[in-house]
Amino acid sequence: MTNYKVYYDYFEGVEVPIWLVLDIRENKVEWNNSIYTFQVQSPFELHPSEYFDQHALNLSITMDELTLNSKENHIGINLKLVKSRLDEHDINYSDVSNFVIQMTDIEDVLSFKIGD
Repeated sequence: MTNYKVYYDYFEGVEVPIWLVLDIRENKVEWNNSIYTFQVQSPFELHPSEYFDQHALNLSITMDELTLNSKENHIGINLKLVKSRLDEHDINYSDVSNFVIQMTDIEDVLSFKIGD
């Protein structure tokens, strides 16, 4: 089971999930692989956004770095693209604690179908 947290904020008085934060140390991301795949399983245990650890080295994953996986409810992260971006900024991969992904990006990737 993949270890991640989903953080929410309030919009018009309703809890709305905003980020999925994947603990890459606990999930042992193998940087030598080209893709890291994980399962997104709802319902989510939601955490208030004010509990988000801003002091950890959190890396935002862009929509371009996400890939659709053939397994249902699985998403891939293109580690080659992520490593390239880290190299650009001279950041060591082992220093990164978490991947942060916008929930709207996850919803977009999971709802994508060939031919849409």
